[in-house]
Amino acid sequence: MNMANRRGSLLISLIIGMTVVAILGAGMIYMTTTATYAELFANRQARAYYLGEAGGRFAMKLLGDNIGNPGFYPGGKSPASTTYTMANNDRFTLTSRDHLTDASRVVVESTGIVHAGAWLESKRKITYNIIRSNPESAIDGTTDIAFDGNQDVTLDTTWKVDVGNPSNISFDSKTNAVLIKNEEEALIALKPTAIDLADARTNSGNLLSYEVQVKVNPVIEGNKGEYFVQGISFRYDQTRGVSYGVSFFRAIYDDKKVPDWYANKMGDGFKIRPLPRDGNIYLVLWKKTSKTGRYELMNYAPASAYGLTYLYQGIIRLRQFSTLLLNLKEECLPAPTPPAVCTSARRNRIQLYVASPDNYPAQTIHWNYTTGTIFQPVTWTMASGIPNNSCSGAGEPPTVCDSDLTTQNYAAPYPSEVGVHSFYDQPSSNDQYFADFAMRGEGLGGSGSHQY
Repeated sequence: MNMANRRGSLLISLIIGMTVVAILGAGMIYMTTTATYAELFANRQARAYYLGEAGGRFAMKLLGDNIGNPGFYPGGKSPASTTYTMANNDRFTLTSRDHLTDASRVVVESTGIVHAGAWLESKRKITYNIIRSNPESAIDGTTDIAFDGNQDVTLDTTWKVDVGNPSNISFDSKTNAVLIKNEEEALIALKPTAIDLADARTNSGNLLSYEVQVKVNPVIEGNKGEYFVQGISFRYDQTRGVSYGVSFFRAIYDDKKVPDWYANKMGDGFKIRPLPRDGNIYLVLWKKTSKTGRYELMNYAPASAYGLTYLYQGIIRLRQFSTLLLNLKEECLPAPTPPAVCTSARRNRIQLYVASPDNYPAQTIHWNYTTGTIFQPVTWTMASGIPNNSCSGAGEPPTVCDSDLTTQNYAAPYPSEVGVHSFYDQPSSNDQYFADFAMRGEGLGGSGSHQY
């Protein structure tokens, strides 16, 4: 082969090689670009789905606020609809219609929309089949779970004293409040037979959700009430020694006055200086598990930010009968397709609302805690060393999620589930602590709401 032929063959080989490389490069660009867009679209679809879920939860709340109005339809009756827009322009649209065969139910369609009007707009529609008579619960706030419904100065038989001497815990008919005498530590729990929570859970796809509220009054005078933790226990199981709690909390700097329960039972998060051990009163969310056996601080917020404290004779005090309202929602991960029930992992969605006695006086009970009512949603600060547990959805009040204490292994003998607790720094005498306990929960008296 002469030199000219060799040069021609080399040139042809180079051209073929460059062509192959160009084709491979174009293919790689296509594949990586496709992967990028696939991830982008998947993210928008997920956001749209969560917006749809947020709309469904909002629809349940609207139905709860209009429980006495059988003609109410969240978002309007189809073809009417209402769109709710978030600050970032994400939105969800609600529309409703009657159930085809069950007059007690309403069907709500919630459509989550991300980047509305743009070429990357994504939509996800979720349909909810909700029992109209009680969208969030069949304990609608009228169920009698009073501390002392018959006013005989003793606790009703629906209650049991798990911690403390029952003879030191009674009811004061003058103030309609529980009195705790000569006890530094007390826990009053609902008996498992008081409310059929097992049936409620079954009717709600093996998920147990409810709302609880109570008014609290720790008497602070002199050196009384320098240390206290008082509020609602939930997911409470005495046998396993586990619980969550939302409480009013106070602790001071002075190590000489530390009560035994504070030293031995409260976790390190409660003892950090200056916060929350600075003499101020805090709202706290805590958890007790078998891992440490102590009450571990998860989140906190200053009670003063919600108008619940005042200064008297140099001492910070809690407004008498300030209200704690817990909204606990158990959710399945991932959500099953009805009528299937939850058999997989789950978590608790926890929200806390508060109200001052100026807006919500003792001997009254309300359940409307939407924006602008007498209640205020609590915005939390995470305790030191706690991973980010915020899980607030679009347009949703501050929400904490935790999966340690769920009903995944719920079985007889059933736990009490709910109670009120009181830790105090010295024996008290005729001090009113708890009043106006009320509860409602999803799934009693009929099937709960379904999402599909």
